[in-house]
Amino acid sequence: MATDEELLQAELQSIFMEGAPGIVEEFEQKLLELETTSDPKETLASIFRAAHSLKGSAASVGFTGLAAFAHKAEDCLSILRNHPGLLSKDVVSSLLQALDIMKAWIDGLKEKGSAFGEPEGVGAIVILLQDTTSRLADAVSGEKKESPGNPATPTGLNTPPAAAKGTKIKSSNTIKVDSERVDLVMDLVGELVVIKSQLLQDSAIKDLGSARVEGVLSLLDKTVRELYDKALSMRMTSLKSLFLKVERAVRDTSVKVGKDVVMETDGEDTELDRAIIEHLGDPLMHLARNAVDHGIEDAEARFEGNKPAIGQLRLAAGNRGSNVIIEISDDGRGLDPAKIAKKAVEKGLVDKTAITNLRPEEINKFLFLPGFSTAEKVTDVSGRGVGLDVVKTAVENLKGKIEIDSTPGRGTVFRLVLPLTTAILDGVIVTIGGHRYILPMDVISEFVNLCPGMLTGVDTGEVLNLRESFIPSIRMARQLGFKAGPEQLAIIVNSGGNRVAFIVDDVVQQSQVVLKNLNTGPEETHGVSGAAILGDGRVALVLDPAAITQDF
Repeated sequence: MATDEELLQAELQSIFMEGAPGIVEEFEQKLLELETTSDPKETLASIFRAAHSLKGSAASVGFTGLAAFAHKAEDCLSILRNHPGLLSKDVVSSLLQALDIMKAWIDGLKEKGSAFGEPEGVGAIVILLQDTTSRLADAVSGEKKESPGNPATPTGLNTPPAAAKGTKIKSSNTIKVDSERVDLVMDLVGELVVIKSQLLQDSAIKDLGSARVEGVLSLLDKTVRELYDKALSMRMTSLKSLFLKVERAVRDTSVKVGKDVVMETDGEDTELDRAIIEHLGDPLMHLARNAVDHGIEDAEARFEGNKPAIGQLRLAAGNRGSNVIIEISDDGRGLDPAKIAKKAVEKGLVDKTAITNLRPEEINKFLFLPGFSTAEKVTDVSGRGVGLDVVKTAVENLKGKIEIDSTPGRGTVFRLVLPLTTAILDGVIVTIGGHRYILPMDVISEFVNLCPGMLTGVDTGEVLNLRESFIPSIRMARQLGFKAGPEQLAIIVNSGGNRVAFIVDDVVQQSQVVLKNLNTGPEETHGVSGAAILGDGRVALVLDPAAITQDF
């Protein structure tokens, strides 16, 4: 049985684990700022305080190994904060490698507690830090010898951290709640949404017909929607940490491939469901690395193209309706549709005749096919034919979509359109061949009652003649393998930058539904993104317009 002292120590270690990620995040953010700021002195002071805080906190709860390692980084930073002129890209790289060890150490302690030893490779980074610190100390000694009349400048090695004294701790009105509790609340709110729908559709309640009953039901509907919004906000997290990871990936890649790249960020306070952010890191970092390695030219090529020697990369986010838009853009060479088309023909993906009828934006979509690459050489970063197809799959698994805008010689923009959450969906219930399905509301632009002559057969199928514009059409009953129903309504869907008309029987109603995943393989669920329980207790499948329209 654990003693009171052991229980207290475990509690203190738990508190440390809650605060440590914020410290290392600030550490990394400030390190990346060092290479762009014109006055690094204050930034170095902030980094030093972060290292000292991590060292002290780790030591106080018994994580002596981590504390000793953080002290090595603190020694190096102690010199730099007093001699910012000694800062170099190599020094920043050494500190970033040390930071990676701290991250791995914290992750290990979080998983195994005090039983965790040390991360792999810690010895090599300790030697790197010691060598870096020694070089900096020698440089300081050299400055003293050259200027004997100057007052002594302390090296900071094992010096008490004066800068950390008297630091004020800001009070906060926030509380930390285990994520599982938040998820449980969200699940319960989802069940309440289903119950609300059942009540609103219950014929016995409707038959009462009194104004009071209608008022109560209306108030219930409003309250549940507000409760859902508040519960969802507890799961929302800003993109700041994710943007920092991408910024670090850009910095490391630019050093690796020998290119000077400056990254600009905008909208890092935009919020997304935590469950989406957790799966968004790898796709975004791949796009960023690919932009640096493959998109942005080297200095010589940029000079020949009358561009600044330093490449520009921009990561921005913002809200648009019920979606969050994330764009990663560069001012590099852009995509070459002719080169992509040639590769597509060589791979047998399209014949020479058909390729001439495709627009540049349609040709660019070949890049999302598995194994498709136009890179002339294979590198550690890109060009292996594995990447953009994985990015597309990851984004679509999050119920989002990815678009490309590119101008040859000017640059490329990858645009990710993501839902705020994948938990609850605003949709439209439709009937197709006598069966009920749900279409996401955010992809629908228009409902059109079909009249004789509006659908016309063409070589590729059927088109809808709407206001002298011809829109590709899909008879959804035939698509889903059902006997055709009345088919009296066309729903105009915007997907992948194209408009497609879904021909259905009728619309039942608009409804807010709880989205449930289907535990089946991708082949069995092609064209379906999940399922939901309707107000009458029946289950309806949620259609995936992006998958259905990918061939149109």
